[in-house]
Amino acid sequence: MVHKKALFSSAPKDVQVAIKERKEERFRGARIFGRKLIIISIIGIACAVFFAAYDGIRHNFTLWQFFLRFLIMYYIYKAFDIICFDWLLLTKSRFFQHYYPEIEGCESLEKFGFNRKSQIIIAPYTHGFAV
Repeated sequence: MVHKKALFSSAPKDVQVAIKERKEERFRGARIFGRKLIIISIIGIACAVFFAAYDGIRHNFTLWQFFLRFLIMYYIYKAFDIICFDWLLLTKSRFFQHYYPEIEGCESLEKFGFNRKSQIIIAPYTHGFAV
């Protein structure tokens, strides 16, 4: 709903090339609604991290227990991203093709797991809990 090309930085290269930034809104207030959803997502992730840290402090976690807890949280977050966004929204439901008809026919949308390896292996060392 925000229609910014920057939000597709993790999409396949052919989809990034096909996406066009738009000035028009699908409905009145769509950009504001989209930005609010992004803010709610960021706040939700921050609250989960804060609660995990607070609970760990309350239970006298060691450094390695904190590390393990946050690593598990990170990989659950990534699994959710790969399953819900990459597989369901991009390849199965055709959700983004509804909002971005110009990506119809992009080869990468037919291949599940286009960025699975990079998210699992490289991502923990490059951007952490980025949204």
